[in-house]
Amino acid sequence: MSEPARAKDDTSTFFVAFIPGALIIVMSFFLFQLAFERHQSLLHALSAGEAGWVAEHIERGLDSRAATLERLAAERAEGGEAWREDANALVAGPQQFRAVVEYDSTLSYRGAIPAELRVLSALNPQDDGMRAVALKVAAASPGREVVVVSTAPLASGERQVLVCAPEFHGATRLGWVVGLVRLHDLLDESLSQTVQRGFSAGVYEGPTLLYGANSQDGGPGARYARDVAVLRGPLLWRVQLWPAEDLAGAYESQAPQELFVSGLLLAFFVALSLYLWRRRPA
Repeated sequence: MSEPARAKDDTSTFFVAFIPGALIIVMSFFLFQLAFERHQSLLHALSAGEAGWVAEHIERGLDSRAATLERLAAERAEGGEAWREDANALVAGPQQFRAVVEYDSTLSYRGAIPAELRVLSALNPQDDGMRAVALKVAAASPGREVVVVSTAPLASGERQVLVCAPEFHGATRLGWVVGLVRLHDLLDESLSQTVQRGFSAGVYEGPTLLYGANSQDGGPGARYARDVAVLRGPLLWRVQLWPAEDLAGAYESQAPQELFVSGLLLAFFVALSLYLWRRRPA
């Protein structure tokens, strides 16, 4: 065989082997991308669904407390002492109010239930100024609706959620009946099941992390983080949620990578087989 003919035959042999191998590689990469995006979408969907559930659970907890305080303020406005029994039952019951506090229309402290908490951290008089700032936000609301606000850090370092129910006599606002809730109690209640299901979460007020973990330190699952807002009147929190490392690892399958590697090996053996077949002695 002449030299030009041999070169032409070698070129033909190369392309016969190369083209099927290349097509298998392209198809393997396409399948890898498809499988990888499917796994990514699954984890994003898990985070989004759980974040929505958490926001709804927090809002439901706030709304339940608001409805309870609204009834208590209505009882207080009617006069008598029966409302105190209900207030004591609230503090001792499943609503998780640390205390119920009365303020007059000028936001001056009027009394607390139970009264002995006034000497403990839950109602430390040093914190009255911080609560007054939050109460002014509630007092700026013109309507009769219950207003939920959160305090700045108190002397103890904790934050409280104030459920503020206005007390009206006719059209006159006589004062406020305020339920105190530890922010951590409220969020522990709302996020405990989420943590048990393998998620990590952080709750923010503006740029301030109020509760939980920062996604920047959240490990590999943090890239699937989803944000959702909790809005109740002047209260606006941002809940950020993502799969914790164990949960992310359980869903992050190695199948896409294994599929791609298998495709590369298949392409190599198909190309090699075709090349050797074309180069066999006539």
